[in-house]
Amino acid sequence: MMPDNTQKMLEFLRTEVITLELYWHMFRQLYDAGPEVANLLHETAGIFFGGLRIMSLDNIVLRITKLTDPAKQGKYENAALYSLVAEIDPNNGLWSEINSKLKVLSNTCVRLRDIRDKIVSHHDAKTKLGKSTIASAPKKDFEDAIQLSKDVFNMACKALVIDEKYHLHEVVYQGTADELLRRLRESEKYRELISSGKIPYDS
Repeated sequence: MMPDNTQKMLEFLRTEVITLELYWHMFRQLYDAGPEVANLLHETAGIFFGGLRIMSLDNIVLRITKLTDPAKQGKYENAALYSLVAEIDPNNGLWSEINSKLKVLSNTCVRLRDIRDKIVSHHDAKTKLGKSTIASAPKKDFEDAIQLSKDVFNMACKALVIDEKYHLHEVVYQGTADELLRRLRESEKYRELISSGKIPYDS
């Protein structure tokens, strides 16, 4: 039987990885969908959607990097993928492969961690005052980190002989940013009808 703490860690991390993938999916729906959507957001509420973009990206950076934090930092324990992998017996046949995959994940997150440490979580003086620069993280870093997080989680589940219901699979999300964009497009058509005088303006 799985220890209670391991069970709770598993359920927490499963929710975190699913939420991370969902938030990235919605971010891309709004901010990586081409000029038509970019113009729609700008014309509807440019300042709001601009601010939302920054907040969303900061949140995603934090979620990815927290997943890849070490199991312990000083006297504090983290609920991270390293913590889950630490529950696996080193004699398990998957142990070496999982740790190799986890190392690839950590290396993938180097730029994201730098962004977290110097921009998102802290105001690094040299960076903020223009005395130092940090490398931006390409979209591939985000996508690779999310996929690798899913891979590590699923491999850990398999090594711990956990019911497959916990395994992460491809998900088709509904009711996300697509619905918002549909409503915004309807609103844009309504404004166009008013501007053209085809329908009266109702104040």
